[in-house]
Amino acid sequence: MLTATLDDYGLEALRRLFPGDRELLVSAQVTRPEPSWWMSHCGTEEDKRERFLEACHHLPRPLLVYTSLHTSAQSTNVQTARFWLDAARAD
Repeated sequence: MLTATLDDYGLEALRRLFPGDRELLVSAQVTRPEPSWWMSHCGTEEDKRERFLEACHHLPRPLLVYTSLHTSAQSTNVQTARFWLDAARAD
């Protein structure tokens, strides 16, 4: 049997239900961090850029950045975020 969510209680239950001497247990339990949502009001586009880059600097990797806009001339979009990241990397 294979599972990714077996706890101690479940393991003992399986041992009681299926007794025998042919047990192989491989365990590599790691607690994964849950996704976090950050939100902040920004008064200007420059303020938004600075807060975005500061968050990217401190957040763990890998980092996913979601934006609701793929293309738009009226708000921050995917291309703008990519430009900010590329420009910060070049500095």
